[in-house]
Amino acid sequence: MWLSTHTHTHTHTHTRFPVHSDGQFVAHPHCQHLLTTLWYDQLPGWRKRHPLTKFLLCFCFIVIMPILAPVYLLHPHGKIGQLMRSPLIKFINHSASFAIFIILLLIASMDSSTQESLRTRSEIRGPDPNKIEIFILWWVIGFVWSEMKQIWEEGFKAYVRQWWNWLDFLMLALYLTTVALRVVAMILRKTAKYGTEPTPRTEWPSADPTLLSEALFSIAHIFSFARIIFLFQVNEHLGPLQISLGNMLIDITKFIFIFLLVISSFACGLHQLYYYYVSKQEDYRPAAFSSLVNSYQTLFWNLFGSSQLSHFEVRSVNSDTGSRQTMPAARNTMIVGEILLLIYHAMAIIVLVNMLIAMMSNSFQTIQVS
Repeated sequence: MWLSTHTHTHTHTHTRFPVHSDGQFVAHPHCQHLLTTLWYDQLPGWRKRHPLTKFLLCFCFIVIMPILAPVYLLHPHGKIGQLMRSPLIKFINHSASFAIFIILLLIASMDSSTQESLRTRSEIRGPDPNKIEIFILWWVIGFVWSEMKQIWEEGFKAYVRQWWNWLDFLMLALYLTTVALRVVAMILRKTAKYGTEPTPRTEWPSADPTLLSEALFSIAHIFSFARIIFLFQVNEHLGPLQISLGNMLIDITKFIFIFLLVISSFACGLHQLYYYYVSKQEDYRPAAFSSLVNSYQTLFWNLFGSSQLSHFEVRSVNSDTGSRQTMPAARNTMIVGEILLLIYHAMAIIVLVNMLIAMMSNSFQTIQVS
């Protein structure tokens, strides 16, 4: 039985390694030697070099990457092209490029402009991109081209089987959607569709393309930083953590399915409990359970300690004082509501969360043993 592997950093060197019938990799010295030879291709004697020398060479490769890249495009089969095809050099260049991209995102997130310029830009619907945003766009275009090239070389089926490719796809889709919304907003502004400019944000519609692009851009930030986890695989200590993430995602999916059943049952029950405390003149139901959506929100945030006794109180207006007070007739209803919340906390926090921890610990131990 044989196993075909390749690195995700677009190092498409396919090699076959022997494995046992149970799927475990055979850590034979010959296999390790073959892996090492392929990884350090075009770099003889790399492993014998001093760590400081390795660091300096990696730094030099990163610095001259803008020069080597055009040379590789013009003459991919030359000596420089063969060097650039080395898996180690590919990994260094890919990691350095992504690190620069993260730095650009950090710069874009920092408040480096003055308060006056920031205030002026915040009131413009569809502002022109600044220099940092243009650099980010160039990097996004490069990432899109890299993913397209990977799909072309590996095939669509092999591409979608890898979870990290889904993360890349979502990240790039968010960035491209952000760019599209910004372009739409710029066109509307330049064609005077927005009317008077600048306009305070308090007067903007909630579905303004600029606001939507800012929201998607912030989500794309999160996916970009989460992408750094993939680099953990090159470390012998962090590698098992990165590999176990895939199994943990399956465990989390199972947990979410069970949790949705639990929270749905209690949300429907509590909503039904207070459902009839309403009259033609007034709604006596607590706002936390006045609708099914509010019930879901209340139970979810209760997991993080935001529960209050007022969430279960049925209040009516006192005809004498005019103030709102607890309705005496609803005392049993409120007691039942508190008991249901107690049972919900016991099931969701004590039972389900500990079950999730046990499942994730088991997955990590399985990865370490294998």
